[in-house]
Amino acid sequence: MKRRATRHGPAELPSAELPSAELPSAELPSTLWPYRWPVLVGIVVTASLGVALRSALAGWLSLPGEFPNLRHAHSHGGVYVVLFPLCLVAWRDAGIATPGRGWMRLYFAACAVAVVTFAWAGYVLVSIVASTLIATVWLATAYLGRAVLRRARGALRIMPLAFLATTLFVPPIAMATRSDPALADALAHSFLATLFLLAMLPIALHRIGAGALDARVFVPAAALSAAHLGVAPGPLGSIALVVLGIQVSYAVRTRTVALPLRIGWTLFGAGALGLAVFPIPPHHLTVGGLHYLLLGPLPASLALLHARGSGWMCGCAAAMAGALGWANWGLAAATTHGAAAVAGGVWMIVATLSFVARWRAPPPQHQWAPGRPDDTARPSPPR
Repeated sequence: MKRRATRHGPAELPSAELPSAELPSAELPSTLWPYRWPVLVGIVVTASLGVALRSALAGWLSLPGEFPNLRHAHSHGGVYVVLFPLCLVAWRDAGIATPGRGWMRLYFAACAVAVVTFAWAGYVLVSIVASTLIATVWLATAYLGRAVLRRARGALRIMPLAFLATTLFVPPIAMATRSDPALADALAHSFLATLFLLAMLPIALHRIGAGALDARVFVPAAALSAAHLGVAPGPLGSIALVVLGIQVSYAVRTRTVALPLRIGWTLFGAGALGLAVFPIPPHHLTVGGLHYLLLGPLPASLALLHARGSGWMCGCAAAMAGALGWANWGLAAATTHGAAAVAGGVWMIVATLSFVARWRAPPPQHQWAPGRPDDTARPSPPR
């Protein structure tokens, strides 16, 4: 089957389904790593903020600013500067159109302004304007990727609509931050869960050669799970978490997925099953689960890290999730938050080294399986 090369990404197949195998490693530096320095700075800054916040809760230090403002900078920085650029790379390598360099220069400038102003003053006019520019790039990404609505099978097709849905959370979160902090937290949990589960998880699994997610099952399960973890907990959400956990664990069972990522995603599925036990998910368990996903299997899969780095990142993420989860069972705050701070510090070192190693030496080039059509081949797992 003939393939034609696109300007910004890999060869695109004339198929109704996006290919599961992405890109020969020789092309990866030209497509993935224009964002290497912003992503690396984002890892260090957001992880340092997280360590400082947990250390303050453990009583180890005094923060230089207000806790809520620094927490906003921490959470927004991780999503804006680390995860979204990694998603762009994964989409581009899968043949999905993404914003060009001019858009991305504007995007990273807005990210810098947003993180600094969030840390300094929280939700103020400057940070809101910067976040609006960021949301504009997200919407442009959704528009450019609209072709997957027709061309892709499975859960990948939901990506443009998922990004549109996440932008709708931003105004109510900003308005509720001062008037109703509890509602703002619930909205933020649903926002993050929608972003991670519907917009990022399908392309992350696709990128590592996992099995396709059936959109008819995955999309409603992920949407109900996102609501259950935030604004609308209930029995239906618990059932959705069970379905989500089983489907993700089943998708990564294939041996084409590197063993550390297979274990990492299976632990994610097991965690979803565990949260389903609670009619109203405890706050600390929800926070721990989201941290595990965004620190462990999600970025390791999006960046196609080497197996050793993926394993260490998932291990540190599991340690942090465990520390945050145990806080719900009555352990002393100094113990749990201190353990989370240590795990976060180790994760920052591991993630920095793993990403630098990834940039210097990409994983082995995938092999097209002989006798199989291109749109069903799988990449060989990173070694």
